[in-house]
Amino acid sequence: MLLLDASAHVLFANRTAAVFLREHRGVHLCNGVLEAVRHPETRALHDAIASCSRHDGSTATNIFLPITDGDGLIRLAGCVIPLPNDLRGTEARRPVALFTIVDPRCMAAPAPRQLQACFGLTAAEATVAREVLEGDGLRACAHRLRISHTTARTHLAHVFEKTGTKHQAELVRVLLGLHPGVHHS
Repeated sequence: MLLLDASAHVLFANRTAAVFLREHRGVHLCNGVLEAVRHPETRALHDAIASCSRHDGSTATNIFLPITDGDGLIRLAGCVIPLPNDLRGTEARRPVALFTIVDPRCMAAPAPRQLQACFGLTAAEATVAREVLEGDGLRACAHRLRISHTTARTHLAHVFEKTGTKHQAELVRVLLGLHPGVHHS
């Protein structure tokens, strides 16, 4: 997460963003100005920030941008969010936008306790639900957990019922939505 002024100067970067900047993981600083690794992405980023500076944050929408990681292969998810006037301050270099960047490879899965608290899952159901996030099927999940496929299927049926979902893809969306943008490095 970064706070930016209208000229794309970074006014604040959280710890994870500082790592992205230092390691040129999709974004970096050039004379204090935020830039993407690729020029077309820098232009789109600067246009999005400029758009945010022209709005008060109450009517403008978030702008989603694909950002190429430093290796040029992996796409990161960037989002420029306009700040409302009451969060902008009064100084000349006031923050006008919040920029978040997420590397899907580093997304933290929700903790089993979080799943239990949010959906009333048992410990076993929460463990199966978390394993489903691996995306390689219920048989692989059962194998990793050293339970039978039938037991995994029973737990998953209970998870579907308690989360109001019907398919694994829908369950994954719900589980990842518990804390968007939270990740580890």
